[in-house]
Amino acid sequence: MGRVTKTLPVNIVGFLSDVSSMYLLENFTGISIDYQVYISSMIRIFILFIGHMTYTYKGSLDSKYKMASKFLPWEIFSMIAVNEMVILVNKLILYEINEHDLDNIREIVINKDNNELNATFIIAIKQILIILFYVIVEVRIYDKIFK
Repeated sequence: MGRVTKTLPVNIVGFLSDVSSMYLLENFTGISIDYQVYISSMIRIFILFIGHMTYTYKGSLDSKYKMASKFLPWEIFSMIAVNEMVILVNKLILYEINEHDLDNIREIVINKDNNELNATFIIAIKQILIILFYVIVEVRIYDKIFK
């Protein structure tokens, strides 16, 4: 539990950067949800790396290069895993709504411009999956990455 408490401030900043970049990408660009999810995740990883290097693990015995060589591959792997789950859940929800003619739900959750889930729902799904992945998998991996 101490590891979670120690990383919490940096993870909160990473969360805020992810959510705000998803929101900005949705509202000010014309790129698809698939790209938005990956771009916002790359921003989050950059923020997490800088935050962990300068705040969470500043007294670590590992060099910055060694920490980067451990941290970045794991974060890129977890980003791909979570983002692919987000994209899959998006497609599954769209399929189910269209398959069962759920017009009342369609009006609420689907963006009429691009026939994808509204950004708010994508952001919520993504953050829930990130939290689950963090609690179930990443907390254990961080102990091995940063000693």
